[in-house]
Amino acid sequence: MEEQTIPLEVNALTRHYDAPTSLFSGGMFWKKHQQESQVVKALNGVSFTLRKGETLAVVGESGCGKSTLARQLTLLEIPTSGDVIINGKSTTNLSSQSLKALRSKVQMVFQNPYASLNPRAKIAKQLEEPLIINTTLSSFERKEKVKEMMNKVGLRPEFAERYPHMFSGGQRQRIAIARAMMLEPQIVIADEPTSALDVSIQAQVLNLFMDLQDLLDTSYVFISHNLSVVEHIASNVMVMYLGRAVEISTKETLYQTPLHPYTKALLSATPMIYPEDRRIKIPIVGELPSPLNLPDGCAFHKRCPFATEQCKVQTPELRTIGTSQVACHHAEEIN
Repeated sequence: MEEQTIPLEVNALTRHYDAPTSLFSGGMFWKKHQQESQVVKALNGVSFTLRKGETLAVVGESGCGKSTLARQLTLLEIPTSGDVIINGKSTTNLSSQSLKALRSKVQMVFQNPYASLNPRAKIAKQLEEPLIINTTLSSFERKEKVKEMMNKVGLRPEFAERYPHMFSGGQRQRIAIARAMMLEPQIVIADEPTSALDVSIQAQVLNLFMDLQDLLDTSYVFISHNLSVVEHIASNVMVMYLGRAVEISTKETLYQTPLHPYTKALLSATPMIYPEDRRIKIPIVGELPSPLNLPDGCAFHKRCPFATEQCKVQTPELRTIGTSQVACHHAEEIN
């Protein structure tokens, strides 16, 4: 049996941004001192593999690099270094025409569905637009595909002639999901797609994602800060901290036996309904370091209760322990 091509591989992906040091950036002072800048290290050597029909959840607190990673995966930005490989094809140094062809295979669902929809265009037009740009289908065929996709996401046919403001938040997110799925992409990047919705609607949208995945065999990168949501939808989980992956594991393993101190703290802060499921709270002391000035050694060592001198000077790389990968010098000792 021929081995299937892996939809997405990410190798040592890095994204740094130049940031001015002056408070007067944009004025005459800034023009005289353009050479004076700092580097925001938003993404620092992230690697992972996403197989067909799987969901990789990316979790971490604000500022860890989740949204920066999403922009790299959707080919909206050029990485500082590293590579994004889609269907076995490297995206480094591709022509604009080749990049356009690959972009149709990777679509995105944003956090705020209302902001991602055109308020002046009817839903039918917005759903048809990806087909106009990327396919040679006739007008009749496009309209039929729009009707079919609306049915798949649970929207009534007459909704096609309405505008975004005429829908609830959950309905708008269904429209956004339908638009992302119009080209039947192999990969969908979902950036906090349920965080702006009521809890009851969150469950409906998550179930919709899972139903569409079963139907179309799509691979998801699901970005979230809500570990309860992640537990519902993920196959594997990648925990990020200050631009690095600190733990990658299957969902079952990560929730039962987390290895990294940061992962343990995140899980302990997750609300649980039943007392027997609740964990002992592990507080994270101190402020998140600035990506403009990352600490030496392990980026988490100033907030970690298990940090040693080694952690202050030596940056831990991801290594395999059991079925997990973890970036911690003392993972075996603290578990």
